[in-house]
Amino acid sequence: MHQSFSTKDFIFSNGMLCIYGRTKNEEIPFDRVTMIELKKGSDLKRPKLAFLFGGFLVILCVKILSTFNFDLGEFFASGAILRILSVLFFVGGIGMYSIYSALPIHPVVEIQIKNTKETFSIVSILKKRSLDKFSRFLQSEFGTKFKKSLV
Repeated sequence: MHQSFSTKDFIFSNGMLCIYGRTKNEEIPFDRVTMIELKKGSDLKRPKLAFLFGGFLVILCVKILSTFNFDLGEFFASGAILRILSVLFFVGGIGMYSIYSALPIHPVVEIQIKNTKETFSIVSILKKRSLDKFSRFLQSEFGTKFKKSLV
């Protein structure tokens, strides 16, 4: 009896790895996988770009906020200032989220096939509390190709 593990991005089942999404759907036999690793990382395709984008948005918001001259009477009387501040905090929040999602702190599985590496989130496996089962499954299926650096 074969075990299977799935997330929104991939399924390991019956000797095949099925990858969904980002570019196209693929079915890959286990023997084509050159390395598989459980680790902490970012599941974004370009985390550096997301980090830079988020940093730019946060710096822009801080720069704009630092140029405001706050007069409390005018602040409460004028709805325009309140709307500007709410937009700035929204944009700053998007920047903070971009930075957070780009940080290498999320549990992921990195799959290397020939010279390409794909990284996928395994949060759904963690929510089911089946990380140990998933790790044992990968160890039994991939042997020396499997590496676990997730603490």
